[in-house]
Amino acid sequence: MSNADTLVLPRALELLACLQAALESNSNPPAHFRLVPGLSADADISQEEDTCCSGMAWVRVDQLFPVAPDGFPTPYTQAFSVCREPSWAARMEMGVYRCVDMGTLDEVVPDANWTAAATQVLLDASAMRIAACCMQDLLNPDALGPDDPGTFGFAIQDWRPVQTIGGCCGGTMLVTMELICPEC
Repeated sequence: MSNADTLVLPRALELLACLQAALESNSNPPAHFRLVPGLSADADISQEEDTCCSGMAWVRVDQLFPVAPDGFPTPYTQAFSVCREPSWAARMEMGVYRCVDMGTLDEVVPDANWTAAATQVLLDASAMRIAACCMQDLLNPDALGPDDPGTFGFAIQDWRPVQTIGGCCGGTMLVTMELICPEC
């Protein structure tokens, strides 16, 4: 038995690569690209650097669930035997943190700084849409190798802004993939 996750981890890394490629095509890519665990991505985890202001992009697995018999993307909510379920769905969050140039403490943040931050966040939202389409293309059965179990379904969900705190702003987007379970 292998210790490798052949179902979710490869897809999370592919989504991160799609997000990185899309963001690096913009003029101001984030400095950091991460696969993060947990309930949310923390924008302030370094004692040496303001990772929000240097820019941080991430992919996070938000939820894993067996797919209901009536179809993707409905979660199976009844008791079940994992080994009898044909597929699992992985909902993943893409996100990008940026910061508003707050200037100095003795001045009001200029309107132009807020506009620049909002413009950057919307450019990042566009990159997330491009990354979602990149991932959908990667999951196309014609693009998969002979040993790849592939997917059944793919859903691009909403983009949402994150709460602006201390000048840190950004947004997230969810995508859900129905994955063929090679372990099942």
